[in-house]
Amino acid sequence: MKDISQNPIKIEAFLRSGSEFNTAKKLRSSNFIPAIIYGKNQKNLSIFFDVKSLQTISQNRDFFTEKIELNIQKKTYLVFPKKLERHPVNEKILHMDFMFFNKNEQKLEVPIIYDKAQDLTTVKQGGYFNIIRRNIAVLCSQDNYVKSILLDLPSMRKFRVLRILDIKKKFPDIKILENENIVIASIVSKKNITEEEEKIEKTVDSTAQKE
Repeated sequence: MKDISQNPIKIEAFLRSGSEFNTAKKLRSSNFIPAIIYGKNQKNLSIFFDVKSLQTISQNRDFFTEKIELNIQKKTYLVFPKKLERHPVNEKILHMDFMFFNKNEQKLEVPIIYDKAQDLTTVKQGGYFNIIRRNIAVLCSQDNYVKSILLDLPSMRKFRVLRILDIKKKFPDIKILENENIVIASIVSKKNITEEEEKIEKTVDSTAQKE
């Protein structure tokens, strides 16, 4: 399944002026987050908003594909998060970058969620599920906005490797911008794990004997 969010998160924001109050340090001390909005053929907007607006949701893995509606001085702007800067110690949000959402189509990096890997037969038998890619580039519109791609692994065909082609087949309506032959995940059986461990042991023994 693909996770599509039609309803954006609504946030009240304010334009920043050149006054002393609007310096980044002053804003943060008053529990506001300084931010900027930019985009192709759009004028940059320097803004700030209440830290509570995004404090919790910014922890989500699909935060950077979240559709956000900023209300600024009676005008509405549809944007998505582009960059988030946190304090290195307390992890409080220091600054945000937003991008204007293109009126036609927008390129996004959306997360791939691999669900129920523990229920795969090979994993139950002692193997493991190896994730190679956690994100994929897609092209979406405001009306068909893809937040994330959820793969229910046990329901998919039997596989040793998963490729972007498998996502294309499962979700033909998603415009994927990457080569379909790229491997995104694989299954490693217990037999392969054992063989690899034996190779390592032989290499270690051989090295020890030479020494």
